[in-house]
Amino acid sequence: MIHIVTAADKKLNFFFNQSYKSISNFYKNILIYDLGGLGIGKKIPLDTSYTANQKFPKKPFIILDALKRTNEGDFLVWLDCDTILLDKIDSVFSSNFDIGVTIRKSKSKKPQESWINSGVIFLKNNEKTTKLVKDWLSVSQKLNGDQYALNDMITLSKPQPFEQVSINDVFIKLYPCEVYNNFYFNQDQSMAKILHYKTDVRHNYPYK
Repeated sequence: MIHIVTAADKKLNFFFNQSYKSISNFYKNILIYDLGGLGIGKKIPLDTSYTANQKFPKKPFIILDALKRTNEGDFLVWLDCDTILLDKIDSVFSSNFDIGVTIRKSKSKKPQESWINSGVIFLKNNEKTTKLVKDWLSVSQKLNGDQYALNDMITLSKPQPFEQVSINDVFIKLYPCEVYNNFYFNQDQSMAKILHYKTDVRHNYPYK
């Protein structure tokens, strides 16, 4: 079973509503987390920042809770609330991995961003995945944000799309942002299954 996991607060309500509508076109099992005033989903008392690379480790905290709420062997997809789902993504889970992350076309010069964008994450509910998410939560509390922590834990030199790497026996699949986490709004997006209106490209809203 595939579960979509997302979270927002009242200030991000507009983006959440658009994202939720797009997800609902393809999936019914949606785990929503209310970070304050959203009015829907499980309430989580976490601080929220509206700047990139925020320092509150809410994402791994929420994903860990979602793993506890679902069954072993289930599949989970974390989607930031400023993403738009354009197509089903079931085929992602045909590969044998524990966690799937999306990699940029080129490495960011910002260490907080590096190769991985944490706006979209694929997970299989098992012990290895849970252990990695717990470690991710711990590192996120020490560094400036969940994305910084994830890149610190999963160090990549010259990653290739659909490559698989292993960290402490956890199998990690690398998926191209162009398809599964596309924020390249000045380029061809015809292959995209997920659009991501992250902070620095949010001026491209509204979604059409």
